[in-house]
Amino acid sequence: MPKVHSAYLVKNFSQKKSGLDLYSYVKFGLLAEELKRQWPGSRPLVLDLGCAKRETFEALMSHNGYQMEYIGVDREESFQPDIVADIKQVDRLLPSLPRRPDVILLLDVLEHLEGKEGEILQTLEACRKILHPKGKVFVVAPQNYRLDQFKLSHLYYPEHKVRLHFREWQVLLESQFRIVSTRGIGYLSVLPYLLMAYPGYQENNAWGRLFHYVRDKLMIGPLCKHLDLGVTRLLNRVTPLRILANGVFFELSLKEKQQP
Repeated sequence: MPKVHSAYLVKNFSQKKSGLDLYSYVKFGLLAEELKRQWPGSRPLVLDLGCAKRETFEALMSHNGYQMEYIGVDREESFQPDIVADIKQVDRLLPSLPRRPDVILLLDVLEHLEGKEGEILQTLEACRKILHPKGKVFVVAPQNYRLDQFKLSHLYYPEHKVRLHFREWQVLLESQFRIVSTRGIGYLSVLPYLLMAYPGYQENNAWGRLFHYVRDKLMIGPLCKHLDLGVTRLLNRVTPLRILANGVFFELSLKEKQQP
């Protein structure tokens, strides 16, 4: 039996049906647009840290028709990643990689690290050591997902070891990288999470059932997906609005002094 580090996440991903939910559809849509824009006609080496099930990324590639060299890394053996490893020590994997990765992905991963800010910094430093000099790191961090930025006491979610607002994420990321751009992810998919602001919200009461109905039933169709991606593209032209989105998409590069 493979060792399980997070029983909740393993169970959650194993029960998920194939396909992308509203938030993931927008997240991977924005990522695919960036890969196409920055690596047109080429096959960048993409290192996906905390990749979970490969099905999600295969859905991205299939839907957007983008080709790449892909290596998924996760500590959960049951997800069957290409490499089973601790992402905090990803720099140790460099000898086993075909070359330095052009792209490193940390998509909704850093908030799950056990050691809070310390382990986030350790992971970022390890990524910095192996990234191609002209490469990019794409980080997605929760913002209004479960209203993380407000740190409400009644919304304690044990799988999120840290709950940070935009500026706190920015400071952590800037300690190791240069932030090239920031964008919001999902301005419609955030709406069900507003129900969680009610102090009496619980996962198993009427408010919780209403939340799951709105998120998992009403806002799952193709129309909502295309609409949210379009709204996200539009509202991201107004930079301050990113704090209203479900998550934040950070594009990072090495600082000039870090490059050879």
